[in-house]
Amino acid sequence: MNPRATLGLLLVLVAGLLVRLLAFFFIDFMFANDIRTFQIWATQLAAYGLSGFYTSGMWSDYPPGFLYVLAVLGVMRALFEWELLSPIFNFFTFLPAMLADVAIGYAIFRYGRKTSRFPWLFAALWVFNPAVLLISSVWGQVESVFLLPLFISLVFLRRQRLLAAYVLYGVAILIKPQSLFLGPVYLYSAIDHWRRAGFAWPELKRLGLYILVAVCGMLAMAFPFAQGFNYMPVFRQFWGGLDAYNFGSVNAFNLWAAAGRNWRPLDAEFLGLTHGVWGVVIAVVIIVAAMAALEADRRRGGGQYWLIVAGVFVLVFVFSVKMHERYLFPAMLFLLLYFMEKPRWYTFALFAAVCATFFVNCMAVLRTYHAGWDFSVLERYMMPVAWANMAAAAGLVLIFCWGCRCQKE
Repeated sequence: MNPRATLGLLLVLVAGLLVRLLAFFFIDFMFANDIRTFQIWATQLAAYGLSGFYTSGMWSDYPPGFLYVLAVLGVMRALFEWELLSPIFNFFTFLPAMLADVAIGYAIFRYGRKTSRFPWLFAALWVFNPAVLLISSVWGQVESVFLLPLFISLVFLRRQRLLAAYVLYGVAILIKPQSLFLGPVYLYSAIDHWRRAGFAWPELKRLGLYILVAVCGMLAMAFPFAQGFNYMPVFRQFWGGLDAYNFGSVNAFNLWAAAGRNWRPLDAEFLGLTHGVWGVVIAVVIIVAAMAALEADRRRGGGQYWLIVAGVFVLVFVFSVKMHERYLFPAMLFLLLYFMEKPRWYTFALFAAVCATFFVNCMAVLRTYHAGWDFSVLERYMMPVAWANMAAAAGLVLIFCWGCRCQKE
């Protein structure tokens, strides 16, 4: 490894962690409801154990993945007798996401060493990104925790290391179900891999074995939360989490927010169909479009991979129902990776635009919360940012089409 690059990376990562610590200690603007919820879950996990958590009567919309981290925090709280929302308990609640931010920066550097002369610069664009800092070090949410295994899984998927890709994808799903948005990418990869093998029966069996190993890995990860071999409490919780927040938009500045559908129920009608039906139609369109885009990109050399992955998150966020403001978070990383591989002014502009709209959307939600849920604060930014997000989605599609045109057949 180049000594200068190593030194640059070390400085970026250390400074990135320091900035996060300073933001945590000096910016008192956290989303206390979320932090309190995490800490109560941690307390319940320590009191009831993993197997008793989902049957303790405690409301939870998280699958088992991140609960392992909270279980450790719960043990620490019981040992040191921390109070809820005390500074020391808050610090350890924030710490996993801050460390995950820095780990993603390192992963960006490792991935970019062969494609960029200055991979540490792109790591810096991540760790010093105000939108990333806002979520982990100010809000206190854990988007980076699931994004880290998802990113590594997608790198393995692109390199045809399918077993590792599937296992890590299962881990990401069990941390945050939003990973399921990328189901079409993994489905296409499996079909394409089988096609490359000439649709041979042994290769299909191998793929089936890989998927079985990944599923077994998920079951093993969830097993401590089951009642013996009874996984129903885990399945009910997982499905309940997917079925929660049945509204057109949940503070996401997107098409539905622009149409006045923020916090409107799924059974409300829009243009003759309920929000729920529109959600199904849009999901089918995005799945078909993603797989068609991957096929078009494969025929032209595969240079649009990260744009397509980012596009799934952007299009789902902008056009689908039940979206939270934070569901756009992964798109920032994948657009950064696309910019790293295709350093053009317009790829940077797309990355910067999505980071800006995400930051404003999340900051507006935080300000609304701290104003006692005064939604006039939220509505002040909703319409212009929603239209900006729709413009970013259109720009992403145009960049993809232009990229396909410029690539060789």
